[in-house]
Amino acid sequence: MKKYITILIIAFIILITGCQPSGNAERTQLGKSIVEIAETKFTPSANGLITEQQADKYILIAKALNEAIWAQVDIMQKFYDKYNISGKEEIVTLEKNEKAMEEWENIIKKWEVSESNIYKKFGMSSDEFDWVAASLIDKKNTEIQQKIEKALTVEE
Repeated sequence: MKKYITILIIAFIILITGCQPSGNAERTQLGKSIVEIAETKFTPSANGLITEQQADKYILIAKALNEAIWAQVDIMQKFYDKYNISGKEEIVTLEKNEKAMEEWENIIKKWEVSESNIYKKFGMSSDEFDWVAASLIDKKNTEIQQKIEKALTVEE
């Protein structure tokens, strides 16, 4: 069970936060422009199989997102400490503090940009990443699931 935690946490965070790709026209590793990736709607394979290329990108993105998430947790904790709140659920207590709310909005915007840039860097949309995450439980993807699990399992 412990070995699935990293995969599930990353998939969950991606599903709840989402991202909006920008219109930058820089080139990715695959030679597609960011605009082409952003405008291309992901269509899952008819057979439901995760490819090796998708698995490799998923691993790179999952690792990068994990690092970004921990950095974001630190940023958010500093904000909570600064305004003497215990977590996100207490943000509403700061609604009358324009400076705090502006700072919070900037934190959220920076996260969205960071998350979007990770997908762009590795040439995979968030829709495709989410599909791979959801498809890992399908028995026909067991071999790929084991590869991803091994790559993402943190040794203690």
